[in-house]
Amino acid sequence: MKRDFPSLLLCSVVAGLTTCPSATFAQPATPAMRVLTTSTGTRFGLFGAKPKRPSPTFFVFATSIEDMTKFPIYTTSGRQLA
Repeated sequence: MKRDFPSLLLCSVVAGLTTCPSATFAQPATPAMRVLTTSTGTRFGLFGAKPKRPSPTFFVFATSIEDMTKFPIYTTSGRQLA
């Protein structure tokens, strides 16, 4: 049985991905939300590390920190941008 080059290449790639443990596709780590408090007592959530210098900031307003952790609609964009 004669096979053409593209078919052999595809079979080789599929075989390599299914047998090679280093070929697993890991999901990128999503940063957890850290709950911080301002000097006046206002709580807020922060994704990612605090930068050493000022940088653009994205605000998401929810009813409470607890709602932000319960409903992914509030946290999805923050995690993607962190």
